[in-house]
Amino acid sequence: MPLFKTPDDLLQEGNDRLLRGDFPGAQRSFQSASDGFSKKGIGPGAQYARALSVVMGLSSPNPSAGDYQAVVEALLPLGELPIKLGPRTIAASQLRHEADLLREERSILASAPSTPEAHQAAGARLQALSVAYRQMGNQVLHLPELFQRGTVAASSKAPALAALAEEELGEASVVQDPKRAAEHNQNARNWWLQVGEAARAQAATERVQRYGRAVKCWFCGREVAGEGINFRQLPSDVTGFPASQEAGALAECDPQGGVVYACRPCGSAVERLADEKAQLRAKEIELRVNKMLESMRSKAGPMGQQWIPSTLPP
Repeated sequence: MPLFKTPDDLLQEGNDRLLRGDFPGAQRSFQSASDGFSKKGIGPGAQYARALSVVMGLSSPNPSAGDYQAVVEALLPLGELPIKLGPRTIAASQLRHEADLLREERSILASAPSTPEAHQAAGARLQALSVAYRQMGNQVLHLPELFQRGTVAASSKAPALAALAEEELGEASVVQDPKRAAEHNQNARNWWLQVGEAARAQAATERVQRYGRAVKCWFCGREVAGEGINFRQLPSDVTGFPASQEAGALAECDPQGGVVYACRPCGSAVERLADEKAQLRAKEIELRVNKMLESMRSKAGPMGQQWIPSTLPP
């Protein structure tokens, strides 16, 4: 065995380590091969070996969107060049496309949309990603096969992504159009059932019921849909109170539960008024207690004052 390994030897060593599942060792060998090719001025060889080294970085337990982006950039100069990854050989462009889809998936799932516009954008991206995987059909994804030792057909990822897309689109429209949000969640439920995610399908069903429910506001009489979004329940003594006799009228209270239904503007107005009253009452009590403390300190004398606070603590 030669004392000094050539870049080609290091490439072979890296592939051997890869076959044994020693991905960190393979990464080091491929990087050493890239360095060796660079010293010899063999640009294509250095790019090839470096791309393999970067790909090995995806062996970490939870690679990020940035890790996949690094793979996309490392593979770009290789064009259609065949790449040997363990027992398989794949065109660099095909592997780059796969890494780009996985980068987009990680990027979306790591985001935290907080506005209707952000939910809408995330839903559109998830829909496009689902379509892209579906278009690849039953083609086996090489990166999961390599690192997770499992066979994952590209199209098998499409339904779950479609379900997530529908949920995001539902969140985007729930305030302005709760019934449309219910429709999106009904679609999500069907997708989750298709992939056997019963718990997530049930969660979507519950959102359908809440978003699709409509009532009449007890205070202003406005008809609103979207429980927990556009109307809420407020505790009230309505037992025995005569209910509306209008034909087809929506419920405005639940006597059995002791609540009335309030639209978001009326409910928030009631709660804010209650907060203001509570704060005023708290200040009144604080003033009374402070006067009592002042009286107690004046009667306690110098020795007793050290045990009595001058005012209530904040």
